Order: sequence, then C-alpha cells, then structure tokens
Amino acid sequence: MPRPGEAHCCARTLLRPTRLPGELRFAHWRATARYPVLMTDQRPIGFWLKLVDRLIDERFANTLEEHGVTRRQWQLLNVLSRGNATGAQLDATLAPFLSAIDDETVKEHLAELVGSGWVLLSPSGYSLTDPGRAALAALASTVDKTRVITADGISEQQYAQTLQTLERMARNLGWTDPTPAPPVPPPVE
Repeated sequence: MPRPGEAHCCARTLLRPTRLPGELRFAHWRATARYPVLMTDQRPIGFWLKLVDRLIDERFANTLEEHGVTRRQWQLLNVLSRGNATGAQLDATLAPFLSAIDDETVKEHLAELVGSGWVLLSPSGYSLTDPGRAALAALASTVDKTRVITADGISEQQYAQTLQTLERMARNLGWTDPTPAPPVPPPVE
C-alpha cells in the first residue's frame, strides 16, 4: 500500500481518505480515477442536480423573503389554493422539500400563516382565507418572473423531457411515488 503522497493507481486507493484540502482532494481523485472519457469531459449529473437545486432554493428564498414569506409558506399557500387539506396531507405534499437536517416541519410554516390570518385552522384541517388568497395573488407575478428566468432558453418539450428523465432515474434508484392515484399536483415553486 502506498504511503500518503506517493503515486498510486489501484482502484482501492480511491476509498482511502486523503488529507488534502478540498480542491486538491478532488483533483487527486480525478487524477487517480479511471473514468470513461465522457465523465472527464462533462460534470456528472449529481453536480448539476445539487447545483440547480441550491440555486432554485436561493433564488426563491431571496425573491419571497423580500415579501416576508418563505418558500415553504408559498408552497403551502399554493396547495391550499386548490382546496382544504389536513396537516397530514400537507406534510406528505411538502415532505420532499423539507430539510431533515434542520428538523423542518410544515407545522412551523403553517403557524406563521395562521398567525398572519392567511390560513385558517379548523377541525377539518387548513384552508386559505380571503387575505391569504390576496397575498398569494400579489406574490404570483414575482414568482412567475423567477420561473421565467429559470426556464429561459428551454423549450416546453425539453422541460417535459427533463422531468421524465429525472423521474425515470429516481425510479431506477428505487423511488416509488407515495401519492395515491390521482397524484396530488406538486407545490408550485
């Protein structure tokens, strides 16, 4: 087994942690990995997925923060604009968007919406109030501008194909859609 800093080419050495700073560690890993040409010419899909996800979150957070609303609150308002929902239904709909690391919950976002008078909590669940509908309508044009920027230069066909491809990859990796048929429309970003 080579010592730290020595050249090596064996695949098992890729599993050994290195003590190089981040960028050097990546360069070291790329230099010792035996990737097909495609992988060295293009960034892998994981790079693009994480980058786009982060950029979407940041853009929407900044856009909505200017209006005193979080992205999750915007999503909840959108879901409730389609009809009343229970806490469990809202949890299931927004689960893919909540941070498990921060123990983020729908309840904390709903509490602010209820406190502001935009959402009403009743024994049958949550519903959007008239002030909530007005707030949602006022925010819609701001969010639409962000969506247009995000999809600039992408045809409807390319967008649809991208969604189909990502869904297929998720299913290939074991994901199954937890929503019963007909599926609940996803929250509007």
